[in-house]
Amino acid sequence: MLLDEKVINMEKNMWEAFSNGDSTTFAQLVSDEAIMICGGYKTSGAEYAKIVEQIRLQDYEVSDFFVKEISANTILVNYIAKVKCPDPSISGIFRVSSLWVNDNDKLKLLFNQDSRIG
Repeated sequence: MLLDEKVINMEKNMWEAFSNGDSTTFAQLVSDEAIMICGGYKTSGAEYAKIVEQIRLQDYEVSDFFVKEISANTILVNYIAKVKCPDPSISGIFRVSSLWVNDNDKLKLLFNQDSRIG
């Protein structure tokens, strides 16, 4: 599997965990020390994993992926996320950027930020 495909699949797995409130899977993909900036709220990966337990999305779609290998150990991903949720602060269309790093031969999300575009 190409690195681009691997990172996109990891993003999709992270969204699936987020969608279903699966904090265990989410925490396996996201570093505890990650910087998560979502909806203007900044927290750590460990704290965000706890928030995930409370989330249930009605629907979501991720598309228009752009993957840039910054170095052998650092990958930047940018894409569009369309989210439907009873909570209006979570629903909408967002441009999302994530930074994945190779940590002991395992990719982990270290930074994630969204920006509402619709």
